Amino acid sequence: MYIILVIIAISFIKPSQSQGTIHDFNGKRYILENAALTWSGAEADCVSRRGHLASIQSDAEANFFNFVASNRQIWLGATKTLNSPPSDDWKWSDDTCWSYTNWNVGEPNNGGGNEDCMATAGGSTSVWNDLNCAASLPYLCELDDCGTANCQIDGGWSSWSWGACDAPCGPGTQIEERSCTNPSVSNGGLSCCGSATGNTQSCEVVPCPVNGGWTAWGTWGACSDPCGTGSQERSRTCTNPTPAHGGDPCAGDTSESQDCNTNPCPVNGGWTAWGTWGACTATCGTGSQRTVKNLYKSNTCPRRRPLCWRYI
Repeated sequence: MYIILVIIAISFIKPSQSQGTIHDFNGKRYILENAALTWSGAEADCVSRRGHLASIQSDAEANFFNFVASNRQIWLGATKTLNSPPSDDWKWSDDTCWSYTNWNVGEPNNGGGNEDCMATAGGSTSVWNDLNCAASLPYLCELDDCGTANCQIDGGWSSWSWGACDAPCGPGTQIEERSCTNPSVSNGGLSCCGSATGNTQSCEVVPCPVNGGWTAWGTWGACSDPCGTGSQERSRTCTNPTPAHGGDPCAGDTSESQDCNTNPCPVNGGWTAWGTWGACTATCGTGSQRTVKNLYKSNTCPRRRPLCWRYI
């Protein structure tokens, strides 16, 4: 009977993923892993457990982590951006804000020029040192699942996506956007660190309509008549600009005309027909008689005076 009970009891023990120990603090769950790994190896193991190397946001958390570490050096989840000065541009691997620091005196010092990862300093204090990332240390994972229904959940950024173009047509600008919803903050968790907006780029939803515009009038053409009022034309085109993408055509005429050479044409004089002969100047012997014709638009015409009564 005793043996059977022991077997049953053992069957309810959930196998552990590792030799790590679980610690709950302030609405979050942590696992202290005693196996020593490099910083990148430790972070990869924490990610496989659905978490990250632990980040610290307060003195209370720093003191708790030092207590859990039993005064040993353990990896925490901060790394330094490459090529930055010794104390600048550190970031947490879970993307929470870099708003709290607890460096040891003289740290970070980037000793040897390659200390780009963070660990507790060890000993009785909760301060930090920067170390070579290739060193092997125990580490503390912060899990996404705290093991209760009311986990303190820090916000996480969604993927970047492009926002709407700021112009309904034609050239515009759109901004890269993300939201603190992956996951959303709940139960007193921390908001996302950084900006919700990123890069900008040019955009164009559709080309804008282009209304047509007239060119300047061309020069007047040749007059149709050299005198006596003729006409001449000039033209223009709807190409300044040409209508496009549903734009309106030009209003008005493509050509216009005007009178030209309005001076009267020259008129040469012309004779009328000869009139009848007038009376003879003599009743006998030789006399003369005249006839006339009218001149139109002329001043002089030769006179005609024939002889009359030539015979006695």
